[in-house]
Amino acid sequence: MAQILFNLDPDGLAGLFGQFGFDVNFLTAFLDAIVSRREEEGWVSQSIALLDSLRKCGRFKIALTFVSAEKVRHVFEMVEMGTVTEEQRTRVGEVKQFWDLE
Repeated sequence: MAQILFNLDPDGLAGLFGQFGFDVNFLTAFLDAIVSRREEEGWVSQSIALLDSLRKCGRFKIALTFVSAEKVRHVFEMVEMGTVTEEQRTRVGEVKQFWDLE
């Protein structure tokens, strides 16, 4: 499942979940998928795109309230450690603001 979630087109996530959005279980599954796929080529770029797209899904803030803050921090730390370009570092910082981590 992690491979499928990680490889979904980030631009289509909001449409996939529709106006009703997702719950904490889906959010947790996406976060776990990001961490578990870190050996894949293009992992940093795909992770940033997924994290940015997830925040645009319906009920994101509600799901974020119930997911472990430690898990969210861990995912962002992993992405930041893997970041190789200055543009990616900047992008992670921008996305992080929407996840209530700044």
